Amino acid sequence: MSKMSKFFIAAALCAVALPTAAMAAPIVGSGQANFSSLNFCDNSGGSQDCRIVTTSNGPSTQVQWGSTSRRDDFSNPSTLTANDVSINVAANSTNVTLAKLTWFNSATLSDDLLASFNVHYNLTIDLGGGHGDSETFDLTIVNPTNPPGDIISSFTLAELGALDLTVPGWTINNLHYVADSGTTLCGNNNTSWCNPENNTGSLYIKGDFTQNVQNVPEPLTISLFSAGLAGVAAMRRRKQIRA
Repeated sequence: MSKMSKFFIAAALCAVALPTAAMAAPIVGSGQANFSSLNFCDNSGGSQDCRIVTTSNGPSTQVQWGSTSRRDDFSNPSTLTANDVSINVAANSTNVTLAKLTWFNSATLSDDLLASFNVHYNLTIDLGGGHGDSETFDLTIVNPTNPPGDIISSFTLAELGALDLTVPGWTINNLHYVADSGTTLCGNNNTSWCNPENNTGSLYIKGDFTQNVQNVPEPLTISLFSAGLAGVAAMRRRKQIRA
């Protein structure tokens, strides 16, 4: 075998042995939500004590309940707002925010009829490219006699586990809740959200994003491999012609 043939064969072998890591495409999406299905409170009568309103985050994005006035409905009420969230992940990341709720707990007047009521929190997580999922949380809002703070329950890990967040090239796991600004996760297995009177805080749904790295040839190694194969083929043709 000639030196030239050995060179081309070596180049081809080197090209095969030099793969590079392929990174998954970045994830660009959003987390959005709204509220529906108020139950066990008055949202249609002459003296309402709960309602769903529109905010800058879109239609039906805030629940209001209670009042600090005996004459006027919804005077400085407690509010629960579904915030829009932008998702942009390009590399391995932990505690990425997928959804956000902001709760102002007003020291509203006590009302036995408003001791507890339910509302649906309808969350949609869009991870781009047609990927993402939706889930409805059936929340219970407890409005006890002041001064104890209010409680919102049914933030279970089972609800998070029902979200199917699958994106090619990525692993998304460890979905969990995080409370801030004086609010806490409380109750059995920390499935409730507690907030003192006259306090504003947020609850986040977060997750970890890991890229599934695959080894693929770089353009340069592909060129070397092709050159090596072409060189070997050329040498064989020359031998055949001489023969």
